[in-house]
Amino acid sequence: MYSGLGVIWLLCFYRIFKKEKSNSNAKFKLTKYLVSIFSVLTLIPILLIYLHFQRKLNVPTLIKAQRHGVYADFKNDGTYIIKSGSWASKIHFYGMYILHDSIIEIDINNLDKVLTSNRFLIKRADLEREKFKPKYDRLKTENYLVQIDKDGNEIKARKFREETLPYKFEIVVDNRK
Repeated sequence: MYSGLGVIWLLCFYRIFKKEKSNSNAKFKLTKYLVSIFSVLTLIPILLIYLHFQRKLNVPTLIKAQRHGVYADFKNDGTYIIKSGSWASKIHFYGMYILHDSIIEIDINNLDKVLTSNRFLIKRADLEREKFKPKYDRLKTENYLVQIDKDGNEIKARKFREETLPYKFEIVVDNRK
């Protein structure tokens, strides 16, 4: 996706530069290339921001979990990236976390309507029992994260039909030793 945007930027820059070059038959003047210079100067902060977030993404993953429009990536260096929401309105959260045995505690509370706690418990699913659950609540991986309150109780915030269920996030990468 980013390479496509880069190609579009280059094409626009080429057209602007070509137009500025052909508009004047006078000697070289810095002012006639003002839009081109501005274009290059706006590209520099965009590239720096892109490289900053790419560096965060490239840190090795300890635990990665996803489901219900949430993608959580807990990195080896104690940082996390959580993406929440549908594709058009996805919000990214960055911060620090602490792992205590099977409890992950992040530095932000109430991220959005789905993530209402800053504590997650790593649990093991019984995959044989999962086969008998309704498809909308069935887990496909052995381990999952569930939100817990400060007393360690599961938070049941997802309403489906007549039931109130916890949000369970399937762990798809687990590099704990």
